[in-house]
Amino acid sequence: MSIVFLIIFALVLVAAYKLGLKTEQDNVLGGVCAGIATYTKLPPNLIRVLACVLCVVTGGIVALLYIGLWITLPAREQ
Repeated sequence: MSIVFLIIFALVLVAAYKLGLKTEQDNVLGGVCAGIATYTKLPPNLIRVLACVLCVVTGGIVALLYIGLWITLPAREQ
């Protein structure tokens, strides 16, 4: 079951990278989860909780993806 969530989250991360979705608005740490939430039209806190759960379940792989996107994604123009 957790592999399904990991695949879905990875697809959203790839889509966020392709669309350049990192926002300065409503960000807590780097703006990646807020950008994904904007893209999927879901609440940012839901994406943040999902990212934290997947980080624990996958042994930190999602955290590495998050950090990589945080560094590489440019901020979206408002």
